[in-house]
Amino acid sequence: MAQHSFKVAFAFALGAIAPSALAANGNVDALEPIQAQLRLKNFNRAAELLEPLAAANNAQAELLLGNLYRQGLGVNIDASQARHWLMRAAEQGDGRAMYELATRLAEEEAPDQLLIQQWLQRAAKAGYGLAIEALRNNLIPQQFQPASLSDSSARHAAFWLAASHDDVTHLSAFNDTTLLKATDEFGRTALSYAARNGASHATEWLLQAGADPNQADSFGVTPLMLAAGSGQLAVLNQLVKSAAQVRQ
Repeated sequence: MAQHSFKVAFAFALGAIAPSALAANGNVDALEPIQAQLRLKNFNRAAELLEPLAAANNAQAELLLGNLYRQGLGVNIDASQARHWLMRAAEQGDGRAMYELATRLAEEEAPDQLLIQQWLQRAAKAGYGLAIEALRNNLIPQQFQPASLSDSSARHAAFWLAASHDDVTHLSAFNDTTLLKATDEFGRTALSYAARNGASHATEWLLQAGADPNQADSFGVTPLMLAAGSGQLAVLNQLVKSAAQVRQ
């Protein structure tokens, strides 16, 4: 099966929640305070505001909350909660939510390809462009071939995703050392993604490739601090052995 370039599908993987998503279905007024918190990167407060709206069956709130759980922004990473809220939004007929749910299902250790296809088909029927493109080109979300990613933002996102998923095969396939220093909008590198997710094999590969264990993000948080905060002891030990310094 052909592979997806992810150019747009990585929006949530990067933690970038598009304002256009908030404006859909006439929910501008209800979601405006949340949009303001997201712009300020106050993810904890955004999650608090989303909870009651999502519980009240606001599809856009469910979609956003599901992706916060998926990425651990303002809440702890929780795959079951991510799937729960994305499923609720998708079942209300939201095409974007259907597509996001398909990508979430594709991330599971044993992806249910039939279920993924069913949600892609429903998203396409709802008119969601990425799903239509995926079905037209026989693609599955979250699959990729590094060499096919000519767009720099897509390459960066794919590299970070591989680091998060402990996927050394794809990390090495890029054969591009400049990606080691590439940062997302929060200043986080691939090593930060690996550390936060306890990806020990990816961490070892990135360190050996020359990734800087002391490179802090925009908030002064290092990979070591992310590993410690997430309780990833194996990765924490790897970083300590690599002379990572705890920043006060």
